[in-house]
Amino acid sequence: MRFRDLLACGLTLGAVLAGRDARAVGTRTFELDSLEKLSGGDLKGASVGSDGVVRAGWMLGDVPLPENSGTTVTCSATLPDGSVLVGTGPGEGGKVVRIANDRAAVFADTKENAVSALAVDKAGTVFAATTSNKIYKVSQGRADVFATLQDVDSVLSLVADKSGALFAGAGSEGKIMRIEASGASSLYLKTDDSFVVSLALGADGTLYAGTSSKGLLYRVTAAGRASVLYDFPGEDVHAIAVGPDKAVWAIANEAQSG
Repeated sequence: MRFRDLLACGLTLGAVLAGRDARAVGTRTFELDSLEKLSGGDLKGASVGSDGVVRAGWMLGDVPLPENSGTTVTCSATLPDGSVLVGTGPGEGGKVVRIANDRAAVFADTKENAVSALAVDKAGTVFAATTSNKIYKVSQGRADVFATLQDVDSVLSLVADKSGALFAGAGSEGKIMRIEASGASSLYLKTDDSFVVSLALGADGTLYAGTSSKGLLYRVTAAGRASVLYDFPGEDVHAIAVGPDKAVWAIANEAQSG
């Protein structure tokens, strides 16, 4: 339904609900063709696209973190039951917090300074990367070391593939590590940048990696085999998403000068 059609529907309904003695009027339509014209309306629970189509939108709310669980949310992941896990940062951080039914509770505590990335494998197992070289397997009330990566300063991104293996993006040497289900790890790719801050997997198994410093987006097809898919003008490829049609979407941040 387009926005102008919705207006027409609402005006027609208003005429029907008017008193019986009211005179019949014709349907009137209004075409709002700019964001400025829409700015006076209330779109709570709805969104209007650039094509004029009205769609169901997000309802924004806020859920406070539990006390002593950190001051910053650094990452998130969705569990099969629809609840959301978030990793927390400095200030008594290093925790994984579960949010469900508008309530937040500590799910696990890694005892690290911060949880920098979360991943959920096909079996529903949750893994938490941290600002150390350790990756934890977490469950309700538990955080056990799953892998300790050699020659890695910190783990900044994490993704699980269909086989159950993990890929971890690291700093400060721009490495991508592969971690097997046993916890054994190996170097998968050394990028031409300092930090691998985002990872995503396509349906065909292709790995995409975003870096920070040079702002490079890599397409990785096998161990040691990669090409730069795009060199962004920004410095930080903060997030990547892969669509079902193999379209790749990326968020790149560009530092403001001056």
